Amino acid sequence: MNPIVAKITHLFGHDFARLIGGSAFVFLFRITGAISVYLTQVVIARWLGAEQLGVYVYAFSWLIMLAVLTGVGLPAACYRFLGHAIAHEQNGVVRGYVRRSGQILISVSIVACLVIAALVYSVPGLVDEHYRLAVVIGALSAPVMALISLRNSIAQAFSWIDISVIPHDAARPFGFLLVLMLLWQFAPQASIYTVLVVQFFAMLITLVVVTRLLSKRMNRIVGHPEPVYETRRWLRGASPLLIIMLVSGYFSEVNMIIAGSWLTPEELAVFNAAFRTAFMVGFGITAVDAMSMPKAARQFAAGEREALQRTLGHAAMLKFLGALLALFIFVLTGPWILGLFGEGFEAGLTPMLILALAMMIIAGTGSVSELLSIGGHQDHPLYVFTAAFFVLIALHALLIPTYGLIGAATAVLLTVLIAVAGLAAMLE
Repeated sequence: MNPIVAKITHLFGHDFARLIGGSAFVFLFRITGAISVYLTQVVIARWLGAEQLGVYVYAFSWLIMLAVLTGVGLPAACYRFLGHAIAHEQNGVVRGYVRRSGQILISVSIVACLVIAALVYSVPGLVDEHYRLAVVIGALSAPVMALISLRNSIAQAFSWIDISVIPHDAARPFGFLLVLMLLWQFAPQASIYTVLVVQFFAMLITLVVVTRLLSKRMNRIVGHPEPVYETRRWLRGASPLLIIMLVSGYFSEVNMIIAGSWLTPEELAVFNAAFRTAFMVGFGITAVDAMSMPKAARQFAAGEREALQRTLGHAAMLKFLGALLALFIFVLTGPWILGLFGEGFEAGLTPMLILALAMMIIAGTGSVSELLSIGGHQDHPLYVFTAAFFVLIALHALLIPTYGLIGAATAVLLTVLIAVAGLAAMLE
């Protein structure tokens, strides 16, 4: 055994050592993907300029938001419903959830993306003309991303981290980056719309790969039992998770869309660079959650309360220490990192440090909302996150016109503090 692993095992036990090992595996691939995404935006900024990067960021944020909304919370509910079914060996329920959730998601996402695409051009002022065509391309890509998200969540519910992490979180962004670098060299006159189309095909390839891998493993593990459908219960439990997902899991995309109403494309590009840099630690947090939450769901279903508390405590400790380390690194290297994007991006340094502090606060609170969801109390944090969503809009509207990028970052920090205080009150 590695001496470091042996020491950790001796001090904290085998469960904590396994959590570190599994989280390190997830973090390795997710940080590879995160760095690829980061470098992709650096390439776009240097190749097409800050304004075009701002357009890309805005369109991609709409793509992600539509993918989340059209999932009606079913991907997020996988931990709860599939975790319970797996723990009790209810293979028919597993098959039913996988099939029905896919049917619902495909139907809703296709209709929604077509409606959004039509509204963008038919409703004046809905989307700024700088973003219009890019948003339409993003909307048409949303069903593919929604299906990827669902497949990944199903794989995570089984703790099949290789399927849920490697194709989407690592291979797709890395391959996309390589293609963009080739286009930069051999097609320097390409537009941001070319980038968005290439991204669509990268997502489509990823969806095919993930679907085939997941189907093959499920056939071997679950078999082919008669599907059992509990559609109303699933939707009732999943739908409240939408706002929670948007405010917690896709916080950066929500902020880009809201802030884009007051910032120019160039300013939005700088804000995004600061946000992406500060929230890079989020990939470490999700790596820990990817290992700990499926296990926590099964422990809750089995009534193992002490083991559940131990799992969540270990996860919270890892996330906080990782965020603290990241904040220290950002203080030392922030100007150099932002300088990679090009001239003018150094204006994002102070906002980046404010956002890093917000990320550290998130890491320090543990997995409160996920724990409430696993316990069937997903309605409780819904009120907190709904309030936080509207507070975020109000703070952006209040602070950005006066304080610009610093105001946008401060709005994020204040919203995080309000949400954390509200969730803490839920547990009392």
